[in-house]
Amino acid sequence: MNTVSLKRNWLPTCVAIGLTVLVGCLNLVDVRLSLVMVIGLIVSFALYLKPSYALAALICLAPFSGTALVGDKFAGIPGLRIINLALLAVVMVFILSKRRFSVKGPEIAFVLGSIVLLAISVLRSMPHLHILNFYFQESMGTGKYLISYLIKPVFFLLPFLIIVGYMRERIDVDFVIGCFKYSIFILSACILAFYLVDIGTGADFHYARTRFGDFFGMHTNGLSDFYILGYPIVLAWFIYKKNTFNAINLVFTLASVAILYSRTAYVLIVFSTIFFLVLDKKKKLLPAVMLLGICAVFLAPDTVIERGLTGIEERNLQAFSAGRVENIWMPLLDDVKRDPKKLLVGSGRYAIIHSSPLWKGHAHNMYLTTFLDTGIVGLSFFVLFFLYFLKEIRNGIRDVPKGKYRTLLAGTLVSIVAYLLSGMTGRNFFPEMSNSYLWISLAISLNIVRMHQKERKLSHEI
Repeated sequence: MNTVSLKRNWLPTCVAIGLTVLVGCLNLVDVRLSLVMVIGLIVSFALYLKPSYALAALICLAPFSGTALVGDKFAGIPGLRIINLALLAVVMVFILSKRRFSVKGPEIAFVLGSIVLLAISVLRSMPHLHILNFYFQESMGTGKYLISYLIKPVFFLLPFLIIVGYMRERIDVDFVIGCFKYSIFILSACILAFYLVDIGTGADFHYARTRFGDFFGMHTNGLSDFYILGYPIVLAWFIYKKNTFNAINLVFTLASVAILYSRTAYVLIVFSTIFFLVLDKKKKLLPAVMLLGICAVFLAPDTVIERGLTGIEERNLQAFSAGRVENIWMPLLDDVKRDPKKLLVGSGRYAIIHSSPLWKGHAHNMYLTTFLDTGIVGLSFFVLFFLYFLKEIRNGIRDVPKGKYRTLLAGTLVSIVAYLLSGMTGRNFFPEMSNSYLWISLAISLNIVRMHQKERKLSHEI
């Protein structure tokens, strides 16, 4: 017994000596690496004590993953990026925590099915890696391609599994919803500040979109995805509690959408507002909202109005769709329907680049992109699962008592529906950084439903 106790007492000392030697060795290679190691150990210990803080950091960092600070490689080491470390930290601290992991069958089936479909799609595209390298102007080998397009997307999906598996209690649900709200506020404040300081209010929208893309490291349509998903929840918070912060957050969100110049976002903001007010039984607010919308149109900069009316004044579907109907969608569908194999299982990841008659990076349509990559099998998988989840959330809205959770549940439902509608002009079913809010919104909604079911069951047992 004394021997065992002695060994346990020596274990922390051995670990400390080993880490000290490791930091010293890294210091000989590059002092920045040793600094990262020390900071990482301190942060890891803090996050181990409070795992939910790691998730909060990831939610807030997600929109900034393409910026130089968050997305660039540290010390030139491949994969050593803050956002990657945050993803890894979230997974590790929850696995090592003492929290019990519990997930229902449909959620597990969805996650595993998504990963399997993604893996098969990526592996089937590997024979065409030379074409993808040429198109993306990359020099990826097999390892880098798998890490970038298979391993990393899987990590983007894991927060969904962590939230539904670990963050099930009422205090956890409140924490995640609060993180979502503050994440949108931080993003909006940064977008507005960058616009006012760097771009200027009189800038042409082409220039503004270019500058936003350069700074955030992603297309402005990708930035708009955060708002397509986040706006309904920000609106739900404001409807539930009309305090100063929620009002400012709502105004900042709408202003940010306006200057990102995404026509899809413009349409879906209007749709989400009406749909939410109807779903939450606040129809009496519609006249006031319509009046505010008309006032906003008159106050909006000319560049915003010009962008929003593109293709509408000409009554030209080709112009309104930016040429996608005749130049992209129809040729792709004509090509696929000639090949039964493509029709059934697709041609692998990024099929539009390596296995289609078009030289395009994506089909500007989430459903068509999924169909090209995975065929009817993959598209049916995603559509059926999202229909199932939406039905669960809709039933939850009927059962959850009136108040905060029902209002926020309505917001998450609108959020998911808005994203599915936005898929007609772009986006992706496979996990990526720009749709990271989708998995968080979906996880929040399912947890609210499960929490209410559990509490109702306990009350009946008592």
